[in-house]
Amino acid sequence: MTDQDLRDLADDYGVPKKVLVEWCDSVGGDPEDFQDAFMGIGTTGRDWVEEYFYETGQIPDNIPDVLKYHIDWDGVWREFTMEGYFTIRHDGDAYIFGPY
Repeated sequence: MTDQDLRDLADDYGVPKKVLVEWCDSVGGDPEDFQDAFMGIGTTGRDWVEEYFYETGQIPDNIPDVLKYHIDWDGVWREFTMEGYFTIRHDGDAYIFGPY
């Protein structure tokens, strides 16, 4: 794959080319598989996983504050990393990847 192909693919995915190349190097993956592994962008993995649970409705909007503020989101992210999720940091953002 040429450098221009990688740039075009990164543009299609809406990520910097550096992130695409680092993902390929990290997992030994084909750039074409990137879309299957890319989960989104957050400030940290912990913040992303919290947003994920709320956005997918797995945490109801009406959860009482006494419960909401005691969820160990760092621990939840740690569990995700044990399942193969990881981040690539670039320009202050955390690009989140899952197993594919």
